[in-house]
Amino acid sequence: MYILAGEIGSKKSTFALFTHKKDDRNKRTIGSPIKSKTFYVEDYKKYGNQSVKPERNGQVLEMIKAFITQNCESQDKIYGACLGISGPIYSQEATIDRPNLKTIFNEDDIRQVLPCKIVPVSLLNDMEAIGYGIFLGNGEDQLEELSSVTHQTNSKDRRALMLVGDDGSGKACWYWDEKTYAFRFFSSEGGHTDCASRTDDEDDLLKMLREEKKQRGDLSPVSNENVLSEIGLVKIYQYLQKTGRYNNEFLELKEASQIIEKAQKEKDTLYEDALNMFLSIWGAEAGNLALWFNAQGGVYIGGSPLLIKILKLKKNDFLHAFTNKAESCREYNSSIPVKVFPMEDIVLWGAARFAIDKGFVSLGEAAYARSNK
Repeated sequence: MYILAGEIGSKKSTFALFTHKKDDRNKRTIGSPIKSKTFYVEDYKKYGNQSVKPERNGQVLEMIKAFITQNCESQDKIYGACLGISGPIYSQEATIDRPNLKTIFNEDDIRQVLPCKIVPVSLLNDMEAIGYGIFLGNGEDQLEELSSVTHQTNSKDRRALMLVGDDGSGKACWYWDEKTYAFRFFSSEGGHTDCASRTDDEDDLLKMLREEKKQRGDLSPVSNENVLSEIGLVKIYQYLQKTGRYNNEFLELKEASQIIEKAQKEKDTLYEDALNMFLSIWGAEAGNLALWFNAQGGVYIGGSPLLIKILKLKKNDFLHAFTNKAESCREYNSSIPVKVFPMEDIVLWGAARFAIDKGFVSLGEAAYARSNK
């Protein structure tokens, strides 16, 4: 009797079977994951398509089938499934449109590969799943504060979430709903908004990125995630290298990890400046998020382990940009706490908690009962 939770990404997907139990108040709660496994999109290319646009295909479905085959016994029951998706979801249908994964699938598609075809299934944007991972249970206890503020936040104040990953970024807001007396999710595709500049260097960086897009035949604007991602850090490094300000040997670095390693070992101004520029852009955008959502409860930052490590080491660059707003808003942003949440398994936990919160266990039990009649 399990809940299947998943985190679906453009490069890899992870699935886990969660147990469940009742607490002292007879309320259903999530237990620990007993089995989990990560699958890589590269290994499932034969189930995909070569179309320019996303089409309905079986890559994600094949991964789920493989996970169930490898980890479930014949007598095991899956009462429901909830998946956190790194892409938009409309009318219970998810779309992932990335260079290495272009796919569309809906809740019924997922249901068809489960042992019982009528159990509840939900698809969540990964930012929503992260929110459930933080704000349900004891998720906030595991967060690390990046800034120290004297402002006393209200437990019902809005929270803004920001995610910066290897090839994209996300933004969302959680607000207190007086009717349900719980936090609720306000969705956003803010990672795809147009990227703006604040400095001459950022102007020139955007010009370089626009020119690269034009050469590929892509006339769309430069988006935030083109800059705020591990890929974006590489682009910043490439831009600074082209300015001619630095005398170091030309190195064609294509991975964020290489730039970070160079900055830590050699303390060369080129690599340091690339990190500082990246963190400044990140901090400024996080500060914008605080203003957009009036997030007095805090701005919660997550990302790839590599980027979070650098964020913690060089937090002053980030926090300076976070508070460096128009004079009337500097004090406002200075009063907002900034917290870092761990990315490891938080989408899985959030998806599982959502399933429990929505009564998937009772609904799944009823579904199995109907299917056995």
